[in-house]
Amino acid sequence: MKILIYIILISLISISNCKEGKEEKVNNNSSGQEEIKVENNSKKNGEENEETSILDIKEKYKIIEQSVLREEKYPLNCDVGENTLSFFYDKDELKKIIYKIGADHGYEKKNYYFWNGKVFFIFIEGGTWRFETEHTTIDTFYQKRYYIQNDQPIRCLEKEVEGKKDLEKRLTTLPNKEIKECSNQSEEFKNLFITIEDVKKAVKLKQYEKLCL
Repeated sequence: MKILIYIILISLISISNCKEGKEEKVNNNSSGQEEIKVENNSKKNGEENEETSILDIKEKYKIIEQSVLREEKYPLNCDVGENTLSFFYDKDELKKIIYKIGADHGYEKKNYYFWNGKVFFIFIEGGTWRFETEHTTIDTFYQKRYYIQNDQPIRCLEKEVEGKKDLEKRLTTLPNKEIKECSNQSEEFKNLFITIEDVKKAVKLKQYEKLCL
């Protein structure tokens, strides 16, 4: 009889331990699923915030492009080609800078857009050409876009097309590609980025060559 009671007790203890193990496993799985859910929600919120910022930047760009702005133009003596620098103001507020570079085998135009004293968008367009044969050339057109928030690029895009004809039309319909190094630590962005303080200092001292970009 004692042996039977002992066997029953052992069985009950084993069942209890097994049940606790299953509950613990279920709880662990639930915890892991919650962590994944929180991570996915954070990622989704981050993407939504970025899209909202991009839409805001596009709206500001549209406002500036549709505005009638006062232009001040200056020639630049930079290292490469012929360069001109144009400032566009809404009254006394700087809204846009266009930096044009012309060289023997190409050109480039960098457009900087300002809002409340900060660069929020940089649009670059340019082209180069090279000889295919003695009498024919191959042209390359390209564009780059930098969407900026608080001096930090939040999205960087580029596209490029090469050929002999209809390049502008082809470039317009070509989808953008993400630039891999899209941060304020990338050398390309460091060399490209300017602040309103840089501009004001160069204008005040009439040292426009400091804005060779």
